[in-house]
Amino acid sequence: VVQPQIDITGANTFCGPSSVLLQGLLYSIDTSAIKWQWQFGNGSRSALQNPAVQQYTTTGNYPVVLTATNSSGCVDTAKTTVFIYAYPTTFAGNDTTICLNIPLQLQASGADIYAWQPASLLSCTDCNNPVATIADNTSLYLRGITNNGCEKTDTINIIVKKPFVLSGLPAV
Repeated sequence: VVQPQIDITGANTFCGPSSVLLQGLLYSIDTSAIKWQWQFGNGSRSALQNPAVQQYTTTGNYPVVLTATNSSGCVDTAKTTVFIYAYPTTFAGNDTTICLNIPLQLQASGADIYAWQPASLLSCTDCNNPVATIADNTSLYLRGITNNGCEKTDTINIIVKKPFVLSGLPAV
């Protein structure tokens, strides 16, 4: 009787609370009955080769073990780890009001990598502290990314106060 040869398939890296689909892969042809046993590291277990989607509600590393036993008692085990990473706390800054022709120093926080838009209004798009030169009311968009690839966006709305001109006064 041939020993079962198995593996675990499915993505194992996610951001934030996630639904994870893992499946058991049988490499060797085995005519005997296979008993599957999953331990997902989240408190759940399954006896199916292709179990239901698993929920991982908090960040962390979850060890997953799959065991396959054939009717002759031959066993193979496959292991993986499900990684659940946190989303960044991307913050573009508080909405603000500025005067026309006064540059605004921005200060993003909460991520490892930053991407600002629109580029035409900013001194740099991949830094956390660009200078914005804005002539009209606008919104600036920030995408913050962690080193693990998790991302979150934020927006800062900017109102530009313009000088007013008095008209209609009689000439003196």
